[in-house]
Amino acid sequence: MTIQEQILNQLPEKRKEDLIQSQITQVKDFLLRSNMKLICYDLVTISINEVIPSQHNEDYENDSSKYDASVFLAVINGNSDINDLRLDTFRPIAVDKNTMKIIDGNHRHYAIKKVGEKNVYVLLCETRNI
Repeated sequence: MTIQEQILNQLPEKRKEDLIQSQITQVKDFLLRSNMKLICYDLVTISINEVIPSQHNEDYENDSSKYDASVFLAVINGNSDINDLRLDTFRPIAVDKNTMKIIDGNHRHYAIKKVGEKNVYVLLCETRNI
């Protein structure tokens, strides 16, 4: 089980669903700006190495991704209280099923990889041009 799933599974079901739905909404908005739409999706756990970042350099490794890494590390080390966490950090990373590129969640990907996790919880999206 991924670190994201561990935290999400500690939440009331409604809060967990709200976080996942917020990721879906964000993906739909992002895709629309790129003249694409979300056809369907699956929530799956995959190897972190299968996921391809769509941002690089300072867009990928920046203060936000470093903050997320510190949050993941605190959770791993048991030094956090779920009530103090920014829960958006634990949403699934949105990935295009055809290309395996990140649609949304580059900073989370960096953070999860940085703390040595081998798997990542993703919203695996099938997309289409509109």
